[in-house]
Amino acid sequence: MKYLQILTLVLIGIACGDDGDGQQHSLSFQDLDVVTGIDLTDASGALVGLWRSPNQNTGGSTAFPNPAGDVVNLAVNPSSIAGIQEVLVVPATCLLDRSTTDIPLKSLSLSYTRDEVASLSAKTILLDTNPSTLQLDLSDLTTGFYKVFYIATDDNLYWINVYKDASLAGQPVLSFQALDQACD
Repeated sequence: MKYLQILTLVLIGIACGDDGDGQQHSLSFQDLDVVTGIDLTDASGALVGLWRSPNQNTGGSTAFPNPAGDVVNLAVNPSSIAGIQEVLVVPATCLLDRSTTDIPLKSLSLSYTRDEVASLSAKTILLDTNPSTLQLDLSDLTTGFYKVFYIATDDNLYWINVYKDASLAGQPVLSFQALDQACD
């Protein structure tokens, strides 16, 4: 009888487990909708700090200011990328990953498809002129973490982590407390 009870519990556990629909998923820095840190930039695009370990592949681009308000600028390095064809903004979950080492380096080898990104995108902008700098209107998005993906004119996909919060936009972040609280 005891074995029958154990067998029943095992079968219930299997039946209640992940059925392949992706509903039970532990977050990872590798997920395209996860942010593990951001580059802190001022209104002119200068790097002023780093919050945690960003899981991004910028392609030499910069998002500024970061944290952003209703507008964030995206600028690519014209010596390596001629311009931007498309921008996709994906809402992201913040992950405090304390166990993975070298997240910024490991993120350079991550690969996503445009279709994977588009399926989670809250905003998509197709560009006709392929600029090397543009302003993104984020006013219709809520406060929170985002991944800004862009497809360069060389058809490569790059991404930058951004935090949108009008109260922090363009201000030097003297304390990481606000970002830490937003990530909890």
